[in-house]
Amino acid sequence: MTINNKLISLKKIVFLVAPLTLFGCYHSYAATEQPLTQTQKNQEETVKALQKLTHYAIDESFLISQCIDNLSNQALKDKLQTIKRECDDNIKELSALLIKYGGNVPDYSKDFRGYFMSGYTAMRGAFTDQGTFNALHTNLKLILKAFESALSSSAPADAKEVIKKAYDRTKKAAQDIEAQL
Repeated sequence: MTINNKLISLKKIVFLVAPLTLFGCYHSYAATEQPLTQTQKNQEETVKALQKLTHYAIDESFLISQCIDNLSNQALKDKLQTIKRECDDNIKELSALLIKYGGNVPDYSKDFRGYFMSGYTAMRGAFTDQGTFNALHTNLKLILKAFESALSSSAPADAKEVIKKAYDRTKKAAQDIEAQL
């Protein structure tokens, strides 16, 4: 092959390869940034959901404490103490997961919804233990709906595992309280 033929062959190869490099038909850093943005968006959604669920668990803890204070039957108080410990475990696990995902753990205090739930519980439980349990059961059903919603979201597997565990504990608590009704 002559030098002239080699140059023509080289030009043809460059002519064919140049569009591939110019139009991004190879792996580039720009292609990897798009999924990161989507991941960050999912992480933000996960953090918001975990904050909401953690606050629900905190509200649940306050409600159970209020019910314990309103009850006169010691056996029922002991049962609620067990449920409260499980609720506090939910708060710890959700908080740890929230920190893992870069979120801030809500203060251990009531929010507007918590005050509303407490008022409802106080009103229903002012006269009888039965009223206290009815109010607590109603509020636990509301909390369970929030957990069910989170379970049907696109949260990561480790988050769903912790949410499912908290959901199961809260559901068992609601069933135990319903059995007392």
